[in-house]
Amino acid sequence: MLQLMNSLKNLFRSKTPVSENKTQDKIRDKTNIQTKDAARILLQTDDMISSLDLMSINASQKVIRADQKNTPKEPLKTPIFQSYNAKTNETAKTMNKDQIDQFILILNQQAEQKSTAHCATYVRKAIQKTIHSNNIGHPRSAKDYAPCLLKLGFNKQEKTTGYVPQKGDIVVFQASSKSNNGHIQVYNGQTWVSDFLQHNKDIYPGPSYREEKIAYEIFRL
Repeated sequence: MLQLMNSLKNLFRSKTPVSENKTQDKIRDKTNIQTKDAARILLQTDDMISSLDLMSINASQKVIRADQKNTPKEPLKTPIFQSYNAKTNETAKTMNKDQIDQFILILNQQAEQKSTAHCATYVRKAIQKTIHSNNIGHPRSAKDYAPCLLKLGFNKQEKTTGYVPQKGDIVVFQASSKSNNGHIQVYNGQTWVSDFLQHNKDIYPGPSYREEKIAYEIFRL
């Protein structure tokens, strides 16, 4: 009888840990599953939040673009003399005497061997390069350059019979029978230059201007 009781005790002791181990394994497995499920839910939540943030950003950008598109642009206010150059509201710069040498250098470098009939274009480009500004309020025709030159800082000179040109002087001629746009030229210290080195014997750029005594104005810094 005693031997039987000892056998039962031994059997009970040997089975109890197995049962407990199985229970603990089940608990751990269930815990692991729950942990994995929780982690998956968190990842899905983060993805949803990121998607919502992206949708919010895109919506904000669309609203900004719509506002910019619907905002009316203010019209540019330009003086009358800038009517041919109203692409920018940049204030026209002025020239000074210290820039004459640079102005003449540019004119001489770009001058052609003979006339291209674009004297105003060549003089304008030289002015723009000298003062580093594209906005000088230039007109289309050479004969209309007087207001532009005055705005740039040039002064109109009185015409005298003994006129001696100075380096940097600009002369604006009215239209002739050969040119409806007139002519503009600059004295480079040796001769007159516009779109080409003129080498004329006097202030007139050609025979038609000389013979017709075309009116002109002289401007000097």
